[in-house]
Amino acid sequence: MALIDHDFNIYYNKASDPLNSFYIPALSTSVKYDRSAGFFSSTALAVAAEGVARLIENHGHMRLLVGADLSEEDVKAIISGHQLASIVENNLLAHFNDPIDALHQKRLEVLAYMIAENMLEIKVVVPKDDHGNPIPASLCADYYHPKSGVFTDQSGASVGRS
Repeated sequence: MALIDHDFNIYYNKASDPLNSFYIPALSTSVKYDRSAGFFSSTALAVAAEGVARLIENHGHMRLLVGADLSEEDVKAIISGHQLASIVENNLLAHFNDPIDALHQKRLEVLAYMIAENMLEIKVVVPKDDHGNPIPASLCADYYHPKSGVFTDQSGASVGRS
């Protein structure tokens, strides 16, 4: 099956159930998924687990571009010498729930598997001032928070959603 074989709508709203009528079918027939989002959590993988499982079966690749929500304390720590990557990593990990049950544990295992197999690439957007220093989210006029994605199947056909 290919993306062209699905009867996707031009527009989706909550009533049209975009998860089941768009995301899962699109992920299921894709080999590539590129997404921009304000933040990332493993919950997103759990919600679309059926589609993500198919993307994995298709030997697919997911690339995510996500925003970083830095606090004023984070920025002070970075300016005083702490590593930006470590601060951003801690902030991203804060969006993950502790694996208190089997479903949460599996969600994190899938995430770890995708990263280990080079099926998932995550890049983080950090707002900076004119001197290259990070800016806390509370002072940013334009926090990085787009929501769009492009799915590509084996034939190279693509479909997007914002």
